[in-house]
Order: sequence, then C-alpha cells, then structure tokens
Amino acid sequence: MKVCMRVVKVEGECAAGYEVGDEICFEGFRLVSFTKPVCLHLLASALHVVYAMLKGINPEEMGFEDGLLRCPDPKRGSVTVKLERR
Repeated sequence: MKVCMRVVKVEGECAAGYEVGDEICFEGFRLVSFTKPVCLHLLASALHVVYAMLKGINPEEMGFEDGLLRCPDPKRGSVTVKLERR
C-alpha cells in the first residue's frame, strides 16, 4: 500500500518551494518518491497520519474527513496537502 501527500494549496511563500501538484509518497516504512526535496516541517506535521494510513486507518477515523492537512511553514506561509492511499 502507498500513501501520498499531494500539495493542493499554497498561501504566501513556502520555505521549501512546494507548488500545487508536488507529491511525496511512502510505501511500507520507506519514502519512495518525491517531486522536490522533502521538507522536515511538512514531514513532522504529517508523519503520524501517514503512518496510521499505511497501517490501514482511514483519515476520517483520525478526524481528517477531507484528508487535508496543513503545514506550519517557517516562512509564515501555508501549505495544504491532501493525503491519499493508492
């Protein structure tokens, strides 16, 4: 099973330079693909949700009804990703 985070919205300036459409994908316990270098701020905010999804838990069960998660960007921007199982 694979879980991917796809950038769906960027407000302000992203410190890592993410743009709408960029993706980071995990499979098992591995990071398997990414369109830009992985930002630790995004990874830290999403890792617990990604891990649970890899174990079969749905985002709705964790309170993420739309699968959306926002990153605490250090440049005071805001990056929103959609988490999807593939």
